[in-house]
Amino acid sequence: DQGKGMTPYQGITPLTGESLSACAEAYFAQSEQLPTRFSLSFGKSSGPDVAERWRGGGIMLQHMPKASPFAA
Repeated sequence: DQGKGMTPYQGITPLTGESLSACAEAYFAQSEQLPTRFSLSFGKSSGPDVAERWRGGGIMLQHMPKASPFAA
């Protein structure tokens, strides 16, 4: 949401690839974004006196733009 008076933007991409990570990477590649990679994981978690439950997480890595002072 870009704020009041602005038209909402929605990006649509086909679900191509063998994983959710691959689909997201394809979206970034076809929308002319910076090179981007995703790593996702999930599993069951439990501990003492804690019921077993599903947990998931992920990380997105993206090249810094050339204009960034942190880019080499």
